[in-house]
Amino acid sequence: MISQQLIEVRSYRIWEQQGHPHGRHLDHWFQAETELRSAIVVEAEPTRPRKAAAKEAAPADKKTSTVSEAVEKPAKRTTKRKSTKG
Repeated sequence: MISQQLIEVRSYRIWEQQGHPHGRHLDHWFQAETELRSAIVVEAEPTRPRKAAAKEAAPADKKTSTVSEAVEKPAKRTTKRKSTKG
């Protein structure tokens, strides 16, 4: 279970990163809770044996592996591009 204090800290950091918007506290809270839950799931996944040394040489997308990293890392913003065809 994720502690309320961890969620508070992460949601506060999200609020700061977004420029202190007014009235978005629930959005920040739910985003923080989701990020922290994702970090726990990634942390709980069993490790898989490595197949080849070549795979080790190639950088992999790293997800947040611990709850403390999720709290410390800023949230990534994703933007959708609008299609220029039309």
